[in-house]
Amino acid sequence: MTVLFSDASGYTTLAETLDPELVRELMGAIYSKASDIINRYGGRVDKLMGDAVLAVFGDPVAHEDDAERAVRAAIELHEAVDELRPRFEAAAGTSFEMHSGINTGVIVTSDMESDRLSGPLGDMVNVAARLQGKAQSGEILIGPDTARLIGPRFELTDLG
Repeated sequence: MTVLFSDASGYTTLAETLDPELVRELMGAIYSKASDIINRYGGRVDKLMGDAVLAVFGDPVAHEDDAERAVRAAIELHEAVDELRPRFEAAAGTSFEMHSGINTGVIVTSDMESDRLSGPLGDMVNVAARLQGKAQSGEILIGPDTARLIGPRFELTDLG
């Protein structure tokens, strides 16, 4: 399975600067676009948390190219948010962009209501979150297994 974490860089400043209704409108637009894009690539939005989105590719239906689907979804999400930026940046006087982390590996998922632990669990999820945390504005960082699976279909830079 592949996990995608995306977060809005600059959100805190926007939230402090913009009218709360505009913040709600912005996050609603980001969540809507994220859900549409992720679903179109066969992923599933697992959680919407503040200014972040957690998505899983390969659950409940696995595809041979789930890693590629996650990368393509992240690229499209970044582009979609870039289209929203001018209106909200003008109102706030500050910029924002998405930054994302993607990792592929073995995880455990649960969607049973009786299970108090819901969503994806495992170190692979933690690595995806750390990659997202290290990504600069506009960047998409991917783990080594994801890089291996997407092969030459993308131009990648090895950051060590």
